[in-house]
Amino acid sequence: MRSLANRLSAFFLVLAFALSAAGCASKAAFSDVSAPVGERAQQAEFEAARPDRMLVWRASMKLEVKDVEDAAGKADSAVRQAGGHVDDSNVNAPERATLRIRVPADRLNATLDTLAALGAEKNRSVSSQDVTESMIDMEARLKNAIALRDRLRTLLDRAKDVKDVLDIERELVRVQSEIDSMDGRLKNLRSQVQYATVSLYLERKTILGPLGYIGNGIMWVIEKLFVIQ
Repeated sequence: MRSLANRLSAFFLVLAFALSAAGCASKAAFSDVSAPVGERAQQAEFEAARPDRMLVWRASMKLEVKDVEDAAGKADSAVRQAGGHVDDSNVNAPERATLRIRVPADRLNATLDTLAALGAEKNRSVSSQDVTESMIDMEARLKNAIALRDRLRTLLDRAKDVKDVLDIERELVRVQSEIDSMDGRLKNLRSQVQYATVSLYLERKTILGPLGYIGNGIMWVIEKLFVIQ
């Protein structure tokens, strides 16, 4: 039994070292695409031409609209037609609304252009995060953890001593917990790669009355008295 316990200790030590070495995660690369619309489209086409890279796309857009509720409904319909869905919405009618949208990554730019047509576009930003190395690293760690779990199960079937059984079972619980955690993170990353996230902000357009136009005119005249350009 002492020989089996020694072998188990050496086995755990070697495998723990292997998992630790495999767990060195690479830093994800970020790419900010806050350039004009034409340049953003070119960047998106460039990234799309790199099928070997796993990219997480995020975008935000601010629109000024006549009717917030109507625009929110049209945005929901446009996103569904693109194969996406509204993940979360907060409509504070009639002043403003915030929608978090998930849309297929390859339909991101087309969807943003469709949403922009709902009102006056005030702001748009698009960014991508390269998670290729993170996914490769996590997949390798998951594969190693699964292999370790299978070996532990084999050792458990062969173990006779109660202490050895308890030690192996405890290690099995720990390894299975790591497997479940890594599997969940991988699924989440794959979902983020497949579906881009868009934060859409809607604000009601301010419609001035006669006195409002007069007030704006007075302020413009006063401003020009001090600053010409």
